[in-house]
Amino acid sequence: MHQFTVYATYGLFSRVDVSVAVPILDVRMGMQTTCLICGQTQSDNSLLVFTPNAASASAGGIGDVTVRVKGTVIKGERAGLAVGVDFRTPTGNDLNYLGSGAIGVRPFAAVDYRARISPHASIGYEANGSSILASTDQSTAKSLPNFLTYTAGADIGIGRKLSVTADLLGSTYFNANRLLLGVVTGSQGLGNRNVACSLTSAKTCQGQTFNTNSFSAGAKFNPTGNLIITANVLVKLDNNGLHYKPAPMGGISYTF
Repeated sequence: MHQFTVYATYGLFSRVDVSVAVPILDVRMGMQTTCLICGQTQSDNSLLVFTPNAASASAGGIGDVTVRVKGTVIKGERAGLAVGVDFRTPTGNDLNYLGSGAIGVRPFAAVDYRARISPHASIGYEANGSSILASTDQSTAKSLPNFLTYTAGADIGIGRKLSVTADLLGSTYFNANRLLLGVVTGSQGLGNRNVACSLTSAKTCQGQTFNTNSFSAGAKFNPTGNLIITANVLVKLDNNGLHYKPAPMGGISYTF
């Protein structure tokens, strides 16, 4: 998946601003199957055949647009505290991996301290609506899991125009459905491992609470005026949730 995001922030008052982020996605998926035994006679004399196959597909378009309202509660000489709320809208096509298919609301708080080494942290809680992506029967929409988000890190000034940054990013998902591997038993078990929890079977998926963590490192460069260029890489620290390779990101912003 490649993502290009356009965002804008407008100051309503001296301490209140609104933002909008519009993601534009390019999603590609491929699948390939192989087999060593391509034919097996069943008990009813029918022939079960698995043949090598390969397929791929892609989709592109606008993802879920997010609107943010944020206000500064404390604005000291060096320290600051802000609170806000994110509203995620289901504008992306959820059946083509472009969106969640549900409304999401995330109140949050963020604190920072401005110095040569500037620490910062944030915490938020996202409540989600119902989506077909959470369905267990492929027809009835169910609520996506709610989750807690938290970040902590620091910006380190190298010079007047350059700084490096490092952050730990974590999420805790509550009562999230997970597919678990198990051993099939009975006449068709044959001792093989299989999915013990299926979206199409009568056996419901197990709801679990689990954490997932990532680490981000990067830099910010101010070549001139109000122009900022950023670059970082996001690295997964565990195997919980969807696992991705290190994800690079580059960005450019300008303040009018």
